[in-house]
Amino acid sequence: MPKIYSDEFKASALELLEQGITQKQVCQDLGMSKSALQGLSLPPPEPPPWLPPPLRAWSSSSFFISEGLLTPY
Repeated sequence: MPKIYSDEFKASALELLEQGITQKQVCQDLGMSKSALQGLSLPPPEPPPWLPPPLRAWSSSSFFISEGLLTPY
């Protein structure tokens, strides 16, 4: 049976990753599997600054979500 993690727990795991702590260490510290950690929603990466604005919109998953082409977690 998969574990259900609270939003606060997920936020703390993502915060540790943003601080540069490795996935392996976060998993050990929080007692979760690597696949569970990887399943948490991470914000999409910023498109490169050299990409023209119309293509920058296409490069983010938020565009596909807003168009109904991708389902958010």
